[in-house]
Amino acid sequence: MARRGRRFQARRDDLPVIRIASGVVLAAGFAALVVFGSPLHFFVFCEITVAVCLLELSGMLKAGGQPDLKLTSVTAGAAIVAVIYFGGGDHIVAVTGAVLILVIALSLFQKDDLAYQRASNTLYGIFYVTIPLSALAALRAEPGGEGYIIIIVTANAFSDIFAFFTGKSVGKTPLAPQISPGKTVEGFIGGLAGAMVGAVGAKLAVAPMLGMPHALAAGALAGFIGPIGDLAESSIKRKMGVKDSGSAIPGHGGVLDRIDSLMFSAVSFYIYVTIFLSQ
Repeated sequence: MARRGRRFQARRDDLPVIRIASGVVLAAGFAALVVFGSPLHFFVFCEITVAVCLLELSGMLKAGGQPDLKLTSVTAGAAIVAVIYFGGGDHIVAVTGAVLILVIALSLFQKDDLAYQRASNTLYGIFYVTIPLSALAALRAEPGGEGYIIIIVTANAFSDIFAFFTGKSVGKTPLAPQISPGKTVEGFIGGLAGAMVGAVGAKLAVAPMLGMPHALAAGALAGFIGPIGDLAESSIKRKMGVKDSGSAIPGHGGVLDRIDSLMFSAVSFYIYVTIFLSQ
């Protein structure tokens, strides 16, 4: 029993090392993809990420006893990202309408009376994952897109780090106790400050031509809206009774666990770019 306890403790002690190591590898690989890869390479990366996240989401739904259309979700999600990326706004209504009809039709012809739940779960997952990641791919395709990606990713990462340490040290006021009891208002404020610092630092390092107000706007969006994405996934995990979305990333859980806040930060920043920075 003592030997088994020591093995368990050793595994727990290894977790921070594994988490840091996998985080460094992921960050380096992502930075290389953004800097040295083309927008098309980044689009392929986003397509793969969409598929993985939708599979993870389907797994969480299954764990919670909720029905969905897993293969339809992955296929439709990949199609939406491709049409938005290559086809632009002219085709968005067509592809989303086709997905809506397909999902509802397939849900109706299952051998149970769960059509509404199945269609709702599937459609929620498709649009929850694909719209933000489509925005991320489209953001990379903008002129200067590599700088935009690095700024919003850095702002999001700094927000997470500052929120964690601020919440741990001075956090007292619950932010959304019914969804994530550990998150605090103080942590949120710290995360907002961290996002601004990260965005400004990234702007100075990789996008000196971008105006400082735009960098501050990116930080504000990551700090304000990123936590909504975090809470959105937390609400799913809490309802389904799971700790992580998956185990694809050692020490971190699933892919969706790592990008939940980034998805909302990215789509909000893409909206900002299209309004204020697109030519």
